[in-house]
Amino acid sequence: MTSAFPPSGHVQEFLTFGEQLITEEALPILSHGYADLVESLRANEELRKLARSDGINAVLTSEDSQIVELRKTNKELATGAERDAEGRMGARVRETYRGHSVLGEELGARDQMPVEGSLGIRWVFDPVDGTTSMLRMSVAQAYGIPLASPPPAFGVTIGVLEGDEAIGGVVAQLRPGGEGLAVTRLWTGGSGVPTTCNGELVTVGPAVPLAGATLASTVPEVMFHSEAEWRDFQALDEIVGRCVTGQNCIGFMELLDPAGSVDVVFERDLTAPDTAALVPILTAAGVRVSDAQGASSRFGPTELIPSYEYIVLAAHPELHAQAVARIQSGPDGPSTFGQWKKATGVDVAKTTPNR
Repeated sequence: MTSAFPPSGHVQEFLTFGEQLITEEALPILSHGYADLVESLRANEELRKLARSDGINAVLTSEDSQIVELRKTNKELATGAERDAEGRMGARVRETYRGHSVLGEELGARDQMPVEGSLGIRWVFDPVDGTTSMLRMSVAQAYGIPLASPPPAFGVTIGVLEGDEAIGGVVAQLRPGGEGLAVTRLWTGGSGVPTTCNGELVTVGPAVPLAGATLASTVPEVMFHSEAEWRDFQALDEIVGRCVTGQNCIGFMELLDPAGSVDVVFERDLTAPDTAALVPILTAAGVRVSDAQGASSRFGPTELIPSYEYIVLAAHPELHAQAVARIQSGPDGPSTFGQWKKATGVDVAKTTPNR
């Protein structure tokens, strides 16, 4: 049975429904797809040899037909299972809520005619935020290659928009379980609803000094793709204690880890499906979320188009203020643009700015 939009304030209902979308619709498809991927990699002797001789990064940047088929742009990868999972989640939304619209990372916008009381609700999906990280893990599993610490991380994200505001979010971390995938941690939160992880209340950890903090940024050499943009990242990278990469949406959620594994996250080159779930979850947990200058994220028509670029800086409010000030003052040393040496599974020489 379908229904119109519930009365304003029913964010918890949407969050519960979002959990169901992930566990009942997306997870079975993604898990089966991951198992098939690992099996096909195991059968590929050329990639096995390449992985053993040159490592995982060489596999993900190779011209093997199995890898080439996964490339949707020079910078991004996607699997058929992701498109199928997004399609099924979107269909479930449209079956359940009359007048609600859908925006997905893989399939784009699917609008419905609004009905009285629908108030412009839009569900925003990223069926796998971190496909490259998922592929790194599948290659490691297929060929028995150890992963560096922290291992690459990826998950499913669902954001709920009302007008141009993100009112709720669900993020589920996926990890290999058997031959498929399992949800290991699941965060929810939003307007008037506290943030939880696996049902337990979570909040941002205590503020730490920026000097010596842990910075997360998934793929800096691609996200900050000009010297001017790199200047902002370098300003933080110079002063923090370390930078962890390859964490995607989970890097943001680590801001809520009591162990304090991540203190500040700085990324750009993001779209609405990358961002919509993060903002309400983190904000409800006391995290300050903004662009590099401190302006809050919006989700109006201009920001929902694929070419719009979100810049996201997230941290404890006190640390966030330090980070904004540091970005504004700039790095101390000479430019390190083009000198980043992290292996992230992206062939930077082949990437071009897409915005």
